[in-house]
Amino acid sequence: MLSRPEMSNLLLMKYEELRRLVARRILRLREVRGWSQRELAQRAGISQRTVSNYEALDAQTDSGNLGGLSKVATVFGLEVWELVKPETEEEGKKAASVSAGADGLAPDAIKFARAVQNLPASQRAALEQTIKAFADLAASPAPRP
Repeated sequence: MLSRPEMSNLLLMKYEELRRLVARRILRLREVRGWSQRELAQRAGISQRTVSNYEALDAQTDSGNLGGLSKVATVFGLEVWELVKPETEEEGKKAASVSAGADGLAPDAIKFARAVQNLPASQRAALEQTIKAFADLAASPAPRP
């Protein structure tokens, strides 16, 4: 059986591990979408400093601030508890594919591609149909008067 000081140290280690996990998850989710800290802060309705503090594990704005974390989670389409779960293999592959496809593209194109990837399937399909229609129109010969 663990002594009280040993138990306290173990709990503190687990707490620090959870804080690091939350910090890495927020950073990864933000970067995959191509968002700056400022953009995430605006979307979540919190300060950029708060986002920075979450990612840097700053003790002044630590992961215990559930109000801000809840807003951040909502922006990512998650529940707050999902910020502490490890990244799934599928999420890792999705993030890697977004990053791998970014080589040689203009920053605006990368941002657009990431935004499209995060759309719900129905909206993404509608956007793809619209782009295809414009591409077909552009490729067709000009009408004769």
